[in-house]
Amino acid sequence: MTRFYIVTPVYNGAQYINTAITHIVSQAGNFEIYYHVQDGGSTDETLNILNAWEQILKSNSPLVQCKGVHFSWSSENDEGIYDAINRGFATFDIPDDGIMGWCNADDMYLPMIFANLKKVLHDLPQISFIAGEWRFWENNILYEFPYHKGPYPQDLMQNFCCDFYLWSSLPQPSVFWKGELWKKTGPLNASMKYAGDFEYWQRLSQHAECAYLPLSMSICTRHPDQLGKQRPDMDSPTFYELEKEQLYPLEQRKAYMRTFWKKHFFPPKGRIISAEEETYFTKVIPCWPPIWNAPSLAGYFRRRLLYYYHIIRTKLMGSR
Repeated sequence: MTRFYIVTPVYNGAQYINTAITHIVSQAGNFEIYYHVQDGGSTDETLNILNAWEQILKSNSPLVQCKGVHFSWSSENDEGIYDAINRGFATFDIPDDGIMGWCNADDMYLPMIFANLKKVLHDLPQISFIAGEWRFWENNILYEFPYHKGPYPQDLMQNFCCDFYLWSSLPQPSVFWKGELWKKTGPLNASMKYAGDFEYWQRLSQHAECAYLPLSMSICTRHPDQLGKQRPDMDSPTFYELEKEQLYPLEQRKAYMRTFWKKHFFPPKGRIISAEEETYFTKVIPCWPPIWNAPSLAGYFRRRLLYYYHIIRTKLMGSR
């Protein structure tokens, strides 16, 4: 039986938590869901909402459309979001093939995503680290990226270059990994308060290649109180970016990319998951900075460069 192990960290999230829980416990398919909400001592209605959900899920709710939802929650002071996530995962006994992920209280999974992941990992048991696409919900408008964010070349990930500036960053609610990888990598860095996900993806990449699934898996709600938007003052970078800078400065990331392009004529390669006749398979393809795939001026120049590259290559090959 495939089992999903999902944690939601929350603190005073009564405005959003119902939506996050609903989109997890209603995932349909032949699998079980172990779901824990780790509260940081909320003073709003969050605890009443969690208690109500506990009662609902004990009563054979028609919302449950999988083989079982094992719901739990706890409320205690913590040292920040990543400490809360670690505490949540510590409540589980996660097997090597368990599928792990966390969904923040103001995010949500799209329907049938767990069923798709189950099928992918059934067809591709060697995959242990997956990142998909995501959408944004802001001011009652749903946004979707006009270009693919992946794949994510492993050597760039290992050197913190999948950082949003030099390459696409991984969409946190759409990232999943197996229990065996958790045991190799260890828990998240609880000393980090903002960019712990960025640091954790780099550690995961030391043990496994991230396979990119070009499928929207989640929706991230953008709002003024969002952790990733907090900053010391209006003219400063966000705390998230400042913590990334402390972890691995942007100048060092740029230096690595300059060295990479000096050594490599061809672009880096990444692993993408595709489907054919209802069967998933992977292939390794050359990757370009994702903005080059956008329907924009940069995309136009990228296509022209590729056009002239192929002409020159054809002539060189023909002259041999």
